[in-house]
Amino acid sequence: MHLFSDYLHPLTIWLQSHPYFALFFTFLISFAESLAIIGSIIPGSVTMTAVGFLAGSGVMRVDLTLIVATLGAIAGDSLSYTIGYRFHYLIPKIWPFRNNPEWLVYGKDYFARHGGKSVLIGRFFGPLRSIIPVIAGMMRMNQTQFLIANVISGIAWALVYVLPGTFIGAASVELSPETATRLLFLLLSLLATLWLFGLILRYLSTKLNATLTKWFHVLWLWSTKKLSPKFLKYYQLTLAFLSLLLFLVIFLGVSADLYMNQIEVITYFPLSSFKFFQNFKSYLINMGVNVRYILKLLSLCLFIGFVLIHFITKKNGALFWWINLYVTYGIFYFITSKLVSNIFPNFYLILSLITAQLSFILLYTHMYLYPFNKIIDFLIFSWLLVSWFIFTSINHSLSYCILGYTLGIILGLSHWILYQRITNIIQNDR
Repeated sequence: MHLFSDYLHPLTIWLQSHPYFALFFTFLISFAESLAIIGSIIPGSVTMTAVGFLAGSGVMRVDLTLIVATLGAIAGDSLSYTIGYRFHYLIPKIWPFRNNPEWLVYGKDYFARHGGKSVLIGRFFGPLRSIIPVIAGMMRMNQTQFLIANVISGIAWALVYVLPGTFIGAASVELSPETATRLLFLLLSLLATLWLFGLILRYLSTKLNATLTKWFHVLWLWSTKKLSPKFLKYYQLTLAFLSLLLFLVIFLGVSADLYMNQIEVITYFPLSSFKFFQNFKSYLINMGVNVRYILKLLSLCLFIGFVLIHFITKKNGALFWWINLYVTYGIFYFITSKLVSNIFPNFYLILSLITAQLSFILLYTHMYLYPFNKIIDFLIFSWLLVSWFIFTSINHSLSYCILGYTLGIILGLSHWILYQRITNIIQNDR
């Protein structure tokens, strides 16, 4: 049995003789692909690419195919909108929304954020494609606005989904019928595989998301209870601390694996190869600039500066945690210099200390020295920019810079969070 001669060739001849059936099939596919719920099941990318291939190869007229596909998409969304508009009170009670109420919640939130634009955008996103028109009807979107958005998105959808197949079909005209058939099957098989892979990935991501959400919820409750000061209504600092900690763990894990294979995680920053940076490096060397000495001097100045700020603001407990920051750094410096000095140079530990100092001062001034904190913000971000500029100019590894900055911010954030929490507990006890 020969696939082309026995099946496909007679089918192609029949479609050429009865083009209206092919156009009717195109309308049904685009209509069903835009319907509520059904559209999530039909692989529109596969079917509409096949339709475009037939149009491009001459089986159907391209202009009529695009018009019919557009009309089907508009009709499908219009019917979904009408269902949502007329039966808004019944939809949450029927399958599959009854078993998956989060779909409606997600769709309503998305529609509330984007309004009429959600009809334009949602048509091109699988999870939203068949839900947004229903949501628009349930939320009583203006019919004229919906119609305008529906027509525009329908035209765009037809062009995006049909034209790629049309171009491939037009190119296949130069091929033999057998080769063109193989090309079509290869293309459809690839698209079907990607579609099936997307469904499996979506299912696995849903299960994984539920598991991770559960564990992250437990971790978040613990962190907000044990770490965050109780008087805070928002937990941006706690979230930043946990995010940086997670980033540090991942970064160290990847770096360790690459180090074992003698590969640098992030090589020397390419800006150092530019002539301007080479000249700047030569200038530093000629001037005899000792970057390590400058960093130590800056750290000492920051220590003295915070002591002066503390005496001005007279906030009890801050100086203790400021000194404790240095103690923690000293312990970390001792352990690092003894165990992993060949991996993480001591030079970057000074960078971590200064970043920790600046992080603590930044948070302190935002709390107690408004509006002078704007000046402090400018100085701190200037330091980050200048230090990055210097390190890239003298060919220091960017991976060490990232690690130094991250360690410093984590150190500063942790001490600030502990300072606020302990201070709040002492005040409540009094």
